[in-house]
Amino acid sequence: MAQKVLPLQNGSPSHDTFNRVFELLDPHSLEKAYRLLIEGLKIRNTKHIGIDGKASRGCYKIKGQGLLHVVPAWDTDNSIALGQLKTKNDEGKDIGEYNTIPALIETLDIKDAVVTIDAGGCYENIVDAVVEGEGNYLITVKGNHRRF
Repeated sequence: MAQKVLPLQNGSPSHDTFNRVFELLDPHSLEKAYRLLIEGLKIRNTKHIGIDGKASRGCYKIKGQGLLHVVPAWDTDNSIALGQLKTKNDEGKDIGEYNTIPALIETLDIKDAVVTIDAGGCYENIVDAVVEGEGNYLITVKGNHRRF
């Protein structure tokens, strides 16, 4: 099947070859190229952006690292990731979603879109980032947050 799609004289690259290629990629350059691709698609009228931190549980202990945690922004109308940022932990005010979600929102055009976030995003600085981006928000509130 692979030969029909991409004819390779020496066959498909090995697992080790793919590993070497991915290890050489600069994550920031890859993110920049992806964003240029997304901008080039000229996606308009995004109405719903879902933001939810994820832990890649199958990639722990790679080069002595812990789990990989990322916070992606998903355009639910067009079924495409608008971007994502890496974080060191999936919880906690110092290094987790608390600081990563506002930084991600600042990179997106969220004007008039509804941004949905689970209870991990129930903080004033995150709501402020959505309001400053002229978006709307729907955020789950846990019982351990003060009532407004």
